Amino acid sequence: MIGSGDDYNDGWAYNKKVDSYESNDEIRKFQKWKKDEQKNAAQAKRFEDESTGVKRKAEDDGGKHHKKDWKAIKAEAKLKKEKRKEWKGGSEAYMLGVRSKKIWEELRQSNCKKERKSELCKELWNLVKGKVKSLIFSHDTVRVIETLMAVGGEQYRTELFEEMKNDILEMSKNKYSRFLF
Repeated sequence: MIGSGDDYNDGWAYNKKVDSYESNDEIRKFQKWKKDEQKNAAQAKRFEDESTGVKRKAEDDGGKHHKKDWKAIKAEAKLKKEKRKEWKGGSEAYMLGVRSKKIWEELRQSNCKKERKSELCKELWNLVKGKVKSLIFSHDTVRVIETLMAVGGEQYRTELFEEMKNDILEMSKNKYSRFLF
């Protein structure tokens, strides 16, 4: 680096860009010239902005920077989240998926006791009974039904089959529900 002290050699410095030695005076003159150029460019920009009436960002708010209003940002995010819930097939279907996945999360764990698993299967079946068709065609809720079939026993398998038997052809073509067979 030019001017760092270790590059100096009796008042001369090696300039890598032009592959030659320059005196310290030449380097100082160049640095002063460069600063003056930048200063003149900034002044010209200011003059140009004033003459055209264009305000720069720092002049818009009097040169002060305002903090972000986090309460407003959080409120806006909350509204977006609620709209997203409604968009996902209605809030009732969304809430059904959320509740069934909470039960499924506990049901699928290996350290869950048999009595608790049977309670959870019964609770899950009461929740999804009559609404299985809306659950078997999405990637996250079909796993809930798969677990109910695997853990629930023969009773739940037959009831699930009775509810899904009219949609077997459609299920076999679907990306997610074809694994229920």
